[in-house]
Amino acid sequence: MRMMRALGLIVAAAILPFSAVRAEWREATSEHFVVVSEGSERELVRMSQQLEAVHWLLLRATNMPDSTDGRRVRIYMLGGVSDIIRNAGLPANSPAVAIYFHSPLQPMALASRSRGSKDLFHEYAHHFMFEYMGVSVPPWFIEGFAEVVSTASFEIEGAITYGKVANERYNELHFGEWTPTARMFAERSSENGHAGVASYGQYWLTSHYLLLAPERRGQLRVFINALNSGQSSDEAALSSFPGGVDQLDNDLRSYLRRADFRYRPVPLPADVIRTPAIRTLRPGEAAALPLEMEANRTHETEAVAALETRVAALAIQYPAEPAIQALHSAVLYAAERWQDAVAAADRGLAIDVTHARCNALRAMSMLSVANADGGIHAETRSQALAYLQRARDSDAREPSVTAAERMIGNVVERANISNTHTNTHAVATLHENLPVLTRNQSDRLRTAYLLISSDNNAARLSLIALATEAPGTGLESLANRLIAWIDGDRRGPLPRIEWAHASPETDEEKTPDRPSASGNE
Repeated sequence: MRMMRALGLIVAAAILPFSAVRAEWREATSEHFVVVSEGSERELVRMSQQLEAVHWLLLRATNMPDSTDGRRVRIYMLGGVSDIIRNAGLPANSPAVAIYFHSPLQPMALASRSRGSKDLFHEYAHHFMFEYMGVSVPPWFIEGFAEVVSTASFEIEGAITYGKVANERYNELHFGEWTPTARMFAERSSENGHAGVASYGQYWLTSHYLLLAPERRGQLRVFINALNSGQSSDEAALSSFPGGVDQLDNDLRSYLRRADFRYRPVPLPADVIRTPAIRTLRPGEAAALPLEMEANRTHETEAVAALETRVAALAIQYPAEPAIQALHSAVLYAAERWQDAVAAADRGLAIDVTHARCNALRAMSMLSVANADGGIHAETRSQALAYLQRARDSDAREPSVTAAERMIGNVVERANISNTHTNTHAVATLHENLPVLTRNQSDRLRTAYLLISSDNNAARLSLIALATEAPGTGLESLANRLIAWIDGDRRGPLPRIEWAHASPETDEEKTPDRPSASGNE
């Protein structure tokens, strides 16, 4: 009888919905991260603390100040690599074992609990570059820096160890071909596979040497600054590395032969590894996780429309869940259905008036509605600012708050300029000079920047199309400046977005000539 009862319990468990027998999803929120996982609370706390330690280390290693409003990156710790590939929308045979998406409304990384922290640290290094470094860096350093960061470890209590050998990359160097450093430095994009013209191992070795070898201290910073001032790779190498790129190539080969790779333990301040806030996700939040991940990586019009249908159905199923209403508003905003996005945000605010994401999306959507109707007037700006302030008071590091701040900053700056130059127009319409870019325009502008690094002609055609569609606007001005820069043999610094001399608080656009998503293969 007991055997039959036990067998009955096994069969019952087998036919229950998959979600009913899974562990609870928990969320750990710290200063710079939100980590979501089905793993144990202890594992979740440890990962959150280690990520904060890596963030602190990167600030220290790059001599960058911490931003008080830097966006939290959302980390999804999934069961295995197959879960990552599925939720990242990658082909089943993809070699990716972790991935980062630089989504404007929610930067996110997907990693596997079963593989430890190495892959996740690699992906966070990509986020740090986008969010904090604020300069254009060469492709080899994007991956090389991430590989150096990936081996951070915590064997010594109260310290983080930095610079350990990436063993699998070291093997690539011993058993693979060596790409001349001059060729690697000339690389402008990763056209020949994800690792570009050289192996990850060579990217790691070059980055490790320039970051940690005493005789090369400070040279990498000089090199990157020279590139950003408009120098070619050859010119920057000559002015940064004694003997130029050929001597650097010889020294790198010698560094590899010596195999004397330096690493160091760095004591951690006590306040870096504080315990994060832990909570269990509500049923609706847990049900929305796959759609969240899809929303943060989906940009094509048809895919966004299909996603919106599924999010709308989930919102009906969980009508009292503000997080789903916020997700619905974000997807509608991406589809440029701004009035519907306003309504979804309002439904979320009816449940929780302090919800940061709903408030930020409400502000952005109402501005877009007004802009589409012909102009953003003072009353609309004032209302949007009120929603933004409520969002900021609730959670200043919520990524959509930063997006709303930038949009409203541009709107207010444009209105101030208009009021200064004319008494007959008390408010500015954004069609005159500084448009609020639609999602389509924003994506196409970013694509044009990416093309500049690999295909001048394609970039030029894309920019001409943008300029033609937005006559008399700041977008046309920027597109024309970029075209002139290309036609002038790329002399001088790459033109950046300069929205009417916006203040440092609102002019935080990062140079968009870097990949928006990166998989650690």
